[in-house]
Amino acid sequence: MSKKPTNRGTRKTAKRAALSAYAQTGNLRLALEAARIGRRTHYDWLRDDPEYAAAFERAREEAADRLEEEAVRRAIEGVRRKRFTSRGDPVIDPETKKQYEELIYSDTLLIFLLKGLRPEKFRESVTVVQTTGVQVHQVAGDVAAMAGTVLPPAEAVQAALRAAALKQIGQEPGGNGNGHNGEKDAKGDGQ
Repeated sequence: MSKKPTNRGTRKTAKRAALSAYAQTGNLRLALEAARIGRRTHYDWLRDDPEYAAAFERAREEAADRLEEEAVRRAIEGVRRKRFTSRGDPVIDPETKKQYEELIYSDTLLIFLLKGLRPEKFRESVTVVQTTGVQVHQVAGDVAAMAGTVLPPAEAVQAALRAAALKQIGQEPGGNGNGHNGEKDAKGDGQ
């Protein structure tokens, strides 16, 4: 559905309306509905009109600032909520005889704010351990020795990885691959 304004004045008004609504809401769908234009029109303007594209980036920053302000408010100042019983009846404060309100804080928003402002301190920690090819080939050589064969490099790496995985789950490398380590199964054939 094309809602593209046809005359220059209408187009300029629609652009201003879209930018203003986006800066207020941070929601593209709501902004385009408020301006009565379609997505395709918006993306055409972004592609073809550098002034609109720059203004849209400014509106995006303004929307982000508004959302961040709200996140800070909810995380630090909290939000008042009225209390209700499990049946939906209001909980009445016996002293004031008014409906009980509690102040709710958002720990999740606080975590995200801290991660954004101090990523070096609050980001998820990841430890990467790199092994050298010599260590991998040594393990592969051990596996090959147990199997009594010489393995090509690609198979040696696969064997080393398999051996490490088996060791991690408590099995010895060199088994037959079915988790029985060469032991005979109920049929007696070790398969």
